[in-house]
Amino acid sequence: MKKGLLIRFGFLAGLFALVAAGCGGHGPDRRPCAEDLPCLPPAVNACQDRNLSLNRWTSLGLENERVSAIAVHPCNPGIIYAGTSRDFSAGVRGKLFKSADCGQTWDTLAVGGSYRTIQFSPGNPEVIYAVNGGILKSTDSGASWQRADEGIHIDAETGVSALAINPRKACTIYAGTGGFYGGGLYKSTDAGAGWRLVEGKGLEDLGNNMNRLDSGVSSLAINPADPDHMYVGTAQLGDVLRSTDGGDSWETTGLKDTGSSVNALLVNSENNRKLYTGLDRAGLHISRDSGRSWKLITNEFLADTTSVVELEVGSKNGTLYVATAYGDSGSLLACDLSNDTWKELPVPVTDKSFYYSKLKVHEFGDKVYLYFGLPSGIYARIEE
Repeated sequence: MKKGLLIRFGFLAGLFALVAAGCGGHGPDRRPCAEDLPCLPPAVNACQDRNLSLNRWTSLGLENERVSAIAVHPCNPGIIYAGTSRDFSAGVRGKLFKSADCGQTWDTLAVGGSYRTIQFSPGNPEVIYAVNGGILKSTDSGASWQRADEGIHIDAETGVSALAINPRKACTIYAGTGGFYGGGLYKSTDAGAGWRLVEGKGLEDLGNNMNRLDSGVSSLAINPADPDHMYVGTAQLGDVLRSTDGGDSWETTGLKDTGSSVNALLVNSENNRKLYTGLDRAGLHISRDSGRSWKLITNEFLADTTSVVELEVGSKNGTLYVATAYGDSGSLLACDLSNDTWKELPVPVTDKSFYYSKLKVHEFGDKVYLYFGLPSGIYARIEE
């Protein structure tokens, strides 16, 4: 396996040690999976008070942290959760933070692990999942956290690397694991209380009773219009796999055996037959037929050797955002989906690797907020 894959998915003992009030245990979750709580506008939009600027980055703090996961409250762009990655060489532990005032102050919720994603349960923003090699869950807006990964195989070399929640059935969650020896895909139908391994029915046997899912899952995407239609990106083989029945059966798509980790997968919410995938040192690819065929996107900013690490889309402004990594730097690109024109956006810093970065688009009212997590903190701006 490539060294880059080991860095992105390497998990060591002690990953889940937590120093936080309320962390630990597998206590029962007595709340329903989705309460469809109303999204009321905040009395005060703290990000408005911060005077976030159009097309200009503002630091939201955490300057000494490697921010690798971001979630923004669906009803309030000023409530932000941020996860950071562990720096083994510096002896720095990953942490989970929350800000209720658009980054003016931050509370530490948990310490330990390297955070890859933070997600709100659809319909109930009080329920939050955080992936730090395992899965943490909060049902009280982050005040307390419990482990929610029972049934998932996790060890010193294997950890949870991706998470996807069914947008219509919040009890149904998928988790992908990866590591030096591969991984797998798991499914929960009880909001993370228990998990079962997805067997990969329909995929060919690669020997030793292993299929393509067993090479490790690096990314997940669910079709928002038809949540039983989902896609998996694999880590070691570099495949994009497809299921149309909620993971009961699988098939390969037109992108397989690339040998590069599938770092990012995105289903276009405006046209769910259109998919984007970003590969490690193998570029950005697009499919317009639900994955049956793929085309490499190349231009003055993208090549067949580009490492694409993050993909986000703004539906209000019709823009695809792409974060790439190279050496100790990276780039941030924007594509106008109405005419397929590309441009490079200015970045907050130019001397930090974007490999552990996190890009997040949040649409609220008539504004599109863009959040960018980097090894030097978290930044935000308002998009056109």
